[in-house]
Amino acid sequence: MSSDDDGPDGGVRRRSFLGGLAGLGALSLAAGERSAVGIEAADGHAGETSAGPPRFTNAGGGMAALDDPLGTDADHPAAAKYNWSDDTGTESYPRDGLAPWNPNPDADYEWSVVDSPSGSSDPLGVYEDAVAEPDGSVVSFEAEVPGTYRLELTERAPDGETSTYEKTIRVFPEPSVDPNYPQEQTRPRIRLDGEYDVDAGAVVVDADVAANPDNLVAASQLDVEFLVDDRSSIDGIDEDWIVREPRDGGRYEVARRLEIPESELDADDEQLSVYGVAYEHPDHTASDDGEPYHAPSVADQVRVDYESGSATVSRANEPPEWLSNATIYEIFTRRFAGGPEDQTTFGKLEERVKHLSELGVDALWMTPIHPAFATDERSDGFVHGYNITDHGTVDPGLGTMAEFESFVETCHENDIRVVFDLVLNHTADGEHPNHDEAADWYRWQAQGEVGDYYGWGDLANLNYNNTAVRRWALDVVDQWAGIVDGFRCDVAWGVQHSMWKELSERVRREHSTYDGERMLMLDESLPPDPRYDEAEFNLDYGRDASYAFRNQMVSGDAPWWGDGGTIADLATIDENRNGNGFPEHARFLQFIENHDESRTIVDVMETRGVDYETAKSIQKAGGAATFTLPGVPLLYYGQESGMRTPPGELDYISHYIENARGYMNWPDRTNPEEGEWDQELVDFYASLIETHDLPALAADAAIDPVEHESDDDRAFAFVRSIDPSDDDPDPGQRVYVFLNFAPEPATVSVEGDLSAAEYVGEAGTSVDATDAGIEATVESVAVVDAVETIDPADARDPTEEQPDDGRDDSDGGQSDDSDGLQDGDDADGGSGSNGSGADGTDEDDGTNSSETDDSSSDDGLPGFGVGTGLLGAVGGAGLAAKRLVEDDEE
Repeated sequence: MSSDDDGPDGGVRRRSFLGGLAGLGALSLAAGERSAVGIEAADGHAGETSAGPPRFTNAGGGMAALDDPLGTDADHPAAAKYNWSDDTGTESYPRDGLAPWNPNPDADYEWSVVDSPSGSSDPLGVYEDAVAEPDGSVVSFEAEVPGTYRLELTERAPDGETSTYEKTIRVFPEPSVDPNYPQEQTRPRIRLDGEYDVDAGAVVVDADVAANPDNLVAASQLDVEFLVDDRSSIDGIDEDWIVREPRDGGRYEVARRLEIPESELDADDEQLSVYGVAYEHPDHTASDDGEPYHAPSVADQVRVDYESGSATVSRANEPPEWLSNATIYEIFTRRFAGGPEDQTTFGKLEERVKHLSELGVDALWMTPIHPAFATDERSDGFVHGYNITDHGTVDPGLGTMAEFESFVETCHENDIRVVFDLVLNHTADGEHPNHDEAADWYRWQAQGEVGDYYGWGDLANLNYNNTAVRRWALDVVDQWAGIVDGFRCDVAWGVQHSMWKELSERVRREHSTYDGERMLMLDESLPPDPRYDEAEFNLDYGRDASYAFRNQMVSGDAPWWGDGGTIADLATIDENRNGNGFPEHARFLQFIENHDESRTIVDVMETRGVDYETAKSIQKAGGAATFTLPGVPLLYYGQESGMRTPPGELDYISHYIENARGYMNWPDRTNPEEGEWDQELVDFYASLIETHDLPALAADAAIDPVEHESDDDRAFAFVRSIDPSDDDPDPGQRVYVFLNFAPEPATVSVEGDLSAAEYVGEAGTSVDATDAGIEATVESVAVVDAVETIDPADARDPTEEQPDDGRDDSDGGQSDDSDGLQDGDDADGGSGSNGSGADGTDEDDGTNSSETDDSSSDDGLPGFGVGTGLLGAVGGAGLAAKRLVEDDEE
């Protein structure tokens, strides 16, 4: 590449950037010095390169169709200035591509097609760039003809040695709906499970498929495509291994099982995985009924570890078990533990772990801790942390690496996992003398400007068509995965899918949490897209529900999928996600606040013109929704303590800095701008966290709307339930949840035989058993637990998820035998709150000791005693537990 300062067109000067290789960890250092992650890591190369696992896509677009949304928002006010629609000088930046896995940045790579369907043309292409000539290492794939394509990746090492690697890509017919709009797709779903069958002498992998509830294709009409990993010792699947079932009187067959004979297994094979995709069978597609052809499911995957005479089959996409009833707490790191005159350090953060432990949170998400600075005029000098200058170390203003590790260890001692904000889409941007050497690490616009994130001039977008950048990303993850327990992946949509697949597999296979569990991979994806759940992430941003919460709280608007309904349509959230094709293993982060959202209480006060107490009651309902609807609740620092700025006009800067990212309003510190510490609200959230340990409130527990009557359409009820499983002795559980988004108490009635039940609710909440069921007068939330457990004979049939539309669906549905419990938990509420009282006091201080120690019941709610009167509320102001009707047995 050229080393002069001219732009790509020869006449426009490139903007230089500190983000360069200094931002990646090396060029800013003196000669001989090395950052933990930088040039030295990129120059090294350990392990085997490969072409990666097989891929699945569709004709008529394929991987090239997955464009970066940063390059498609032409209506944004900054689009003309920053030329997002022409980010690379040709087309918008691709969200996917074929790339070597574990690449050697000093090697040369070349892709070629060795086998393809009849009538197909060359599907490979190169990504044009405004700065560097493409070298062919990362290529696009766009096929017009469906079928199986076999590719070869040739690696030429610096010493002249040549290696080749194979890759299979299965291309399905072009769907009738644009694949760039996942919210309009009606994909089916698939789940793979497997075991070693001693009698058959084979590894057996079964596919459980589910039709999409929004189209007319039955599960029985779905076929399954099985593939094995190209990196394994097995050279493809023999047709005799596939077990098929006849359909339509034998007119065609569909696959449901794969049996791999033991003779084909190798104990030294560390790469054997089986992949499966559900798709509409070509001999009976929806088009036969006048319906469009729909996209296939996202792929599922199981891994096979074989030893002579036995094998273990594990699900690759399964979320961590500890996530089931977990609560995640986010802090804006630089403003959590200090104040304007007393800045946050790792030492001060360590002192505040006690608060997190008393709340009962399970994981802490920290915004970035690296050295960073701000040059964009909108930042006004504020360091938000996402403009990173060195990914390989910590900000000296926060402390040393040793002090950070001490903080992490203290979190672990309190059973709190630490989630690291992984920023791989961009680095800081600014003046840097070595910009020419670093230029091909970045995306450039045609007019000579470095591509930046949403027009933020201090965030320069990285170029994942460069294998050196991909090598660097792998090294960044390897360094921090040895310290923390998971990653929240910033701007996940800006990094190619193939990169996330490699990073996720690396984390899954080579790293674990401090206690040996699977690490968290949380995406920030826009828009929500089920393809991110295909061996990439195990927790998604639940923006659909979270925006609905905020709309209801601030303006009273109902969810947009409710067709003019009310907030009660939130109870259909699972159905909505199933309609978008999210797989069964998908989990969603539920939130009403985070570092990109203004404080709910402030928004409600400003928009509705109400006082703090009224706004707080509405905020509590939204917060309670995140803890009672399916998913994993996120609590943003200060949400629990009533952080707020005075109502009034907020400009762009104060919206983020003083409102969403202010200093924590600790009770031992005076900062009137943020509002006084609200202990009542703290207690409320502590008891919500404790109640969330109920098995029926697990992330994957079922939700069902329930017929109810309410005197305010902003108050509603729904049912959460977990069914008993055949192989688990714990009983199932069913709870009724009442939510009220109105500023005043509302009464909601539901039918049901709940003659002996318990509930948790605020002190002002009353729940009464009636002849018809339950009548609840609710301030913000009440959770009613039917004491009688679910009889396995009455357990909800998972095939009931399929709509009754007269289709042939005899083998349809999708089973879910998860009990929602973490290891070591019991059906009565799990492990509680990390060994400390939810009221913020130590367990041995005598607070509420008579209720918590002497009135416990095996049928009770977690952390609450069971009796016949109103028990002591948590902290005096949280949720109280009460028996509706006295049980004679107690």
